[in-house]
Amino acid sequence: MLFRIAFVSLLALMGSALSLAPAMAEVFDVLMLNNDPDNPRKRNLFKPAFLHIKPGDQVRFVSTDLGHNTASIDGLIPSDAESWKSELSKDVTLTFEKEGVYGYKCSPHYALGMVGLIVVGSPDPNEAEFKAKKMPRRAAKKFKKMFKELASEGSN
Repeated sequence: MLFRIAFVSLLALMGSALSLAPAMAEVFDVLMLNNDPDNPRKRNLFKPAFLHIKPGDQVRFVSTDLGHNTASIDGLIPSDAESWKSELSKDVTLTFEKEGVYGYKCSPHYALGMVGLIVVGSPDPNEAEFKAKKMPRRAAKKFKKMFKELASEGSN
């Protein structure tokens, strides 16, 4: 009888602890692709290339096609955030704890404009940092487009 009371009490305690647990972080998939299945004329891209997530969320970069990776771009991530560079043709999951704007690239296809933008939380995006950074023309053009998307997101 004492054992049953202890067991029921333990179950009640576990149930209340679970109900107080913070919401689970979300996991977002970003595909690393040779061609966009929705528009085959678009080549070497991350899909989606722009994400807005919460601190603690994860991004899983999926090596859908071979020959791609994900790497942070020096100077285009928050100063207190950790940089990264994954192996070619390997999936990698990253957790974004620090609020801010993260610019990333595929190392072999950076010059072709294979870049992405992750906004964590509600930072004040510093587009000027991206404009001041020397980068390939196609990459700069894609970032400009993503900042327009970010601006329109804020006006909604």
